[in-house]
Amino acid sequence: MKKILCFVLALLFFVTLLPNTSVTASDVTITAEINGKPLAFTDAVPYEDNGVLMVPLRMLCEQTGIFVTQDPTDKSIRVQDGYDYYILANGRRTVYTKDGYFSMKRPAVIKNGRTYVSLDFFERLEGLTFTYEKNKLSVKMPYYRNDFCKVFNIEYLENGLKLLTDTNGRKLLLVDGKTKIPVKYLFDKSIEIITVPVSRVVLFSTSYAGILDVIGETDSVIGTTTPAQDWFIEDFKKGHQDGTMTFIGDNSAVDFEALKKLKPDLAILYDDNWDTPKIVEKLEEFGIRYVICTDWLEEDPFSRLEIGSLVSAFYNKEMMASVYTNGAVAKIEVIKSRYEGKEKPKVVWGNIVPFGGTGMYVPDKGSYIAKWIEMAGGDYVFSDVGTGLGGSVMIDPEEFYRRAKDADIFIYSGFVTTYTPEISVRWMIDQMDILKNLKSVKNGRVWNYAPSWYQVAPYTQNIIEDMSAIFYPDIYEGYQIKYLSKMPQSMKN
Repeated sequence: MKKILCFVLALLFFVTLLPNTSVTASDVTITAEINGKPLAFTDAVPYEDNGVLMVPLRMLCEQTGIFVTQDPTDKSIRVQDGYDYYILANGRRTVYTKDGYFSMKRPAVIKNGRTYVSLDFFERLEGLTFTYEKNKLSVKMPYYRNDFCKVFNIEYLENGLKLLTDTNGRKLLLVDGKTKIPVKYLFDKSIEIITVPVSRVVLFSTSYAGILDVIGETDSVIGTTTPAQDWFIEDFKKGHQDGTMTFIGDNSAVDFEALKKLKPDLAILYDDNWDTPKIVEKLEEFGIRYVICTDWLEEDPFSRLEIGSLVSAFYNKEMMASVYTNGAVAKIEVIKSRYEGKEKPKVVWGNIVPFGGTGMYVPDKGSYIAKWIEMAGGDYVFSDVGTGLGGSVMIDPEEFYRRAKDADIFIYSGFVTTYTPEISVRWMIDQMDILKNLKSVKNGRVWNYAPSWYQVAPYTQNIIEDMSAIFYPDIYEGYQIKYLSKMPQSMKN
């Protein structure tokens, strides 16, 4: 017995001499940077677990534009990165993806209310490279990681400089006003240099006003080409009313002297091919920097939303916009789960060709509208029409009627404007008499755009939810539809 006791004591003494290989946050200070910019840790700091680096999931995701959410029921965590997603749970190494699953080096763990994962989780993500040595984590992201909209690009250069390519292919170098600009950019006449963040902006389109609302930068706008009464975003309506924003005239009749007096440091334009060339000519004459954002031919349903990152880059908030966009994608999965297993209603979408009603414009089979309908749970009647490259296709009235006559729902792509003073069922039938025989018209299931439609680009997920509520009213009892309006029978007293 004494021999056994002596052996145990000797063993315990030996164990106490072994080195401690489990390194925690209290043992060493681990620093991190992204593209050379230090990350400031607050309540969540990286630490080592037996030589494996554990990093705070949400913080590193949001710094790289990735959305993180937790299921309130089963407490699983969803990481949304474009159309890719990752599902993980506390205490588990397994991560489920749309293509299968993989195992992390260490189980996910919650410390002080924060979820940590081993670094190898992030090493699977495209467009990011990680280096960890001497207690320092370096993350390289050479380009903004476009997931949906391919018509712009942001290249991250050294010292925090950003080389942005707008939707018309123009090069803009975004600088902070302090960092030395490389000579090759100073003398390159094809590159415009803009100091960011901008603080005096003129909007020539309502399409990108919403993203400024999302990132909290509406106060930077000093002028628009939309009067107070036509704004549906509260900050813009109020700004025009209290004088902090100036209406400089419609795009077709801009008061260029008023524009010049505002002295903006950036103008945001939508290339409509009609008014834009003249506006650009005057901007260049005045020496006003500008960016062109055009996305109407983009095929992906989230393109209009992601192009908000292009605008947000002028405020150094493109990662915030990216997180928001990925959050919208995650919401679509929730919407889809609501109608799973239900019979899909047949949906027609389009508008009458102006000036004579000689046909109907319907979304191309590859357009973002066609994909919105699918995401909302509808069966698009014209899903085989067009080239698949986006935009709209004109078809004659007889063909439209033949295919649309039994559709359950008709969404008319228009609303009341100066050019179209009435949108109603009676007006529509007056333009094209054959429409009165549509099932959707007879059953009163005709909708059209709400007046705020062209100010809601950042709310794609909410538009799709509105559409789903129209398609499945029994699921959405009590839901208030915001971005589409029930078409009135008549607007005449």
